[in-house]
Amino acid sequence: MDKTELSEKLIIEILRDISSIVMFTNKSSWFIWVLNVSSSWTYDTYLFLEYPKLRQYVVLRQRN
Repeated sequence: MDKTELSEKLIIEILRDISSIVMFTNKSSWFIWVLNVSSSWTYDTYLFLEYPKLRQYVVLRQRN
C-alpha cells in the first residue's frame, strides 16, 4: 500500500465518520441498506404483533 492509497482510504474513513451521505455512496452502502431494512421490518413486525389494532388499521388503509 503506497502513501496515496493510504491517504485516500484515510480521507474516506474520515468523511464516513463526518457525513452519513458519504457513507451511502461508498462501496459498503449495501450493508447499511440491509441493516436499515431489517431493523425497520423487525420494528414494524413487533408493533403489529404487540398492537393488533394498529395492524387492522394498516390493513384497512391498504384496501381503501
